[in-house]
Amino acid sequence: MSNRKKICIAVAIAAVLWALIVFSNSMRAGVESTQQSLGVLAILIRWFPALRKVDHDIIHGTIRKLAHLTEYTILGVLLARAFACKRDCKLALFAAPLLTGVVLAAIDETIQRFTPGRNGMIGDVLLDAIGVVCGILIYRLWRKRHKKEEGV
Repeated sequence: MSNRKKICIAVAIAAVLWALIVFSNSMRAGVESTQQSLGVLAILIRWFPALRKVDHDIIHGTIRKLAHLTEYTILGVLLARAFACKRDCKLALFAAPLLTGVVLAAIDETIQRFTPGRNGMIGDVLLDAIGVVCGILIYRLWRKRHKKEEGV
């Protein structure tokens, strides 16, 4: 098996594993999820004492939304790289990883609808889709730069 094929398989496995991590976060009960993000808030306040003056509900909500964006940006990078292995398919460049990411986001939010203390929101699917687009663009920019460095 060629190195290219091994890398493609490894990245596809990494994308699946990352999606499972995202889903496992969504399966956390509302109380547990809130405690986790409040822990992040406590760390931020320790690092940036000026945040004590800001409404903690606003910061807490922002942390939760940034978590969505970050999870799905990482997923977008992994999906873009995995689909890049399909060189003969023009859809693989943008549409395939985007569609896959949006479907996974919808599944993720559906999981939350059935998790105690959580609720799935269409707005979060949109935020997740933005994260996937960011991830795809990050991968494509990285790839473009990498090709220039190689002289390809």
